[in-house]
Amino acid sequence: MTDADDKPVQYVSGTIKKDRSFYVSDSNGFFCERLLSKIKAGDTILFSAIGYKQRELVYDGSDNIVLIREFPLLPEIVLVKGEGEVEVWGTRKTPSLFGGYCSMGFSDILVQAMGRVVYPEGRFRKAEILSVSFYNTKGEENGIPVRLRIYTLGKDSLPVADYLMENIINDTKRKGWVTFDLKDKGLHMPEDGLSICLEMFADSEDLYHMEKVRIGERQVIEKRFYGFGFGMESGGKSTVMKFNEWTPWQFLQSANPCGDVVCKVKVRVWR
Repeated sequence: MTDADDKPVQYVSGTIKKDRSFYVSDSNGFFCERLLSKIKAGDTILFSAIGYKQRELVYDGSDNIVLIREFPLLPEIVLVKGEGEVEVWGTRKTPSLFGGYCSMGFSDILVQAMGRVVYPEGRFRKAEILSVSFYNTKGEENGIPVRLRIYTLGKDSLPVADYLMENIINDTKRKGWVTFDLKDKGLHMPEDGLSICLEMFADSEDLYHMEKVRIGERQVIEKRFYGFGFGMESGGKSTVMKFNEWTPWQFLQSANPCGDVVCKVKVRVWR
């Protein structure tokens, strides 16, 4: 995967339409042999990457796929005086931790993105984002990578476009808060809020573990799981998810018992 200047594009998501299988390229833009062995000429694939336009194409055997840069429409920046005050928006209390499905350690996590819509608290002149944090309920002892995505909001407060235009990746080796430092990134909270999301991806089977899952009242089965679990709290339908690149963003159904994704946003605020 390269750009128009023949430079590699990092961590490109590739989804094969016929079976929704999902792969991610490495830091040099190369996909693994598993994708190459599975894809056939005539298959439709959707490629997407942070800072680039999505590209859907019918695969013809080409070794190199080119993506075109996309530039975001940024919120208006207001000039202010003084140091401002540091506040935390979003999650306001200790996260409620659940087991089973609610921990979001499910086997098909790779084809989904999930996050929380965070709205500003009160009126302000400017709010600079310093960091964002999610709560990991699992803490598996391997370097599970998670990638931060931040989207501007459109109709019905659903994500529409990338606001964070670079790959920021963290591991989740231990249980607790996973924090992404965003100081000096020039990100500001618009009045309409932002959607703060995580994507989980793996290029090695070593990043999975086996876990027993109860199905119904009596049956227990063993499934492969990704070693990360979202912390949840009871809330008001602010968790958004996207099942794959071909489906639109949506709010989790209000009947979902797990509540909202736990997400803290630290901001420097001028009011």
